[in-house]
Amino acid sequence: MTSEPPIMTGPILFLDDIGASGAQLSALFIAAGRARPEPVRTVDGVHAAERLADYDHATVWRARFHLPADRPSSYQWSGESYDVAGDLRGDMRIAYVSCNGEEIGDLEREGSERNAMWARLREDHRSAPFSLLLHGGDQVYADQVTEGHPLSENWPEHIPKDPSRADLADLRHHLRERFLERYTGLYRAPEFAWIAARVPSLMQWDDHDICDGWGSLPRSKTYSPVGQTLFEVARESFLTFQHASADGDLPRRFHDPSGLHLGWSVRTAGLRILAPDMRSERTRRAIMGEGGWAMMRAEAAAPVQGHTFLMSSVPLLGPRLSLLEALMVAVPKMQKYEDDLRDQWQSR
Repeated sequence: MTSEPPIMTGPILFLDDIGASGAQLSALFIAAGRARPEPVRTVDGVHAAERLADYDHATVWRARFHLPADRPSSYQWSGESYDVAGDLRGDMRIAYVSCNGEEIGDLEREGSERNAMWARLREDHRSAPFSLLLHGGDQVYADQVTEGHPLSENWPEHIPKDPSRADLADLRHHLRERFLERYTGLYRAPEFAWIAARVPSLMQWDDHDICDGWGSLPRSKTYSPVGQTLFEVARESFLTFQHASADGDLPRRFHDPSGLHLGWSVRTAGLRILAPDMRSERTRRAIMGEGGWAMMRAEAAAPVQGHTFLMSSVPLLGPRLSLLEALMVAVPKMQKYEDDLRDQWQSR
């Protein structure tokens, strides 16, 4: 069962990049049917929305525009003005969020309880505005999107080995609609929507944006036709809903324009925000592949003034629990926790 989104969800503001002309921004909209959002208006002019993705009963749109990066400003949409702090020089207030939900029944929770921290962040912004909103992973808990389809109903324990192309195409359609439902449910929550329309977001994904434990699951699961279909749809949804972009149209902050990995960085006069991709190339024995490490080597060699803020969706430091991890492999009831130990830099 799916529910159609309201007539228009958005604007959700994203920072594409920072350049000499200011901040390059995108505003994301999710419209019921094929309705087109009104254009975004700034002092520079009118910026029409372009279609980003189509679904059965919804269309995703994006409008791109510039705002100053050295002072507060605003943009207008549908008769309302949205103030943006905008000053990315020197000291700035940055909000950091992650783990936006629960694995089971997340969207069925009562709204004010589910979005209590977003309401708190909204009030913080009203008191002292944030210039950026960093999302450190698990922006959605997509674990239940596999339910309701015969190929993925029992993921990852039991999956067919050789499904037909027609069945995989049907699975792809099912998953795309379920991911749309998850993102729309989150983005239309009033507590989130208010701050997301006024503070540009930068997002880095983690396992629940795909499924619980992605990258720590056995290769026989993730490289199966069902597993690869799940990853491809999750990746498309990640680009659409967390970056307002698509393959071949990535913002300049991404290190690899081809999108083989989705690491990115942005720079201001005194700050670099660096977010490597720890999922696209992930295996049980490697957190990043050659593309991710090439990005890190290039960033390490680049001259940078000021501070670097490194975002890591995988825990960097903590107790080394290799012995416990090895024991979990041998104890059936404990194996469901194995991925949580394996999913860190110090895993064996």
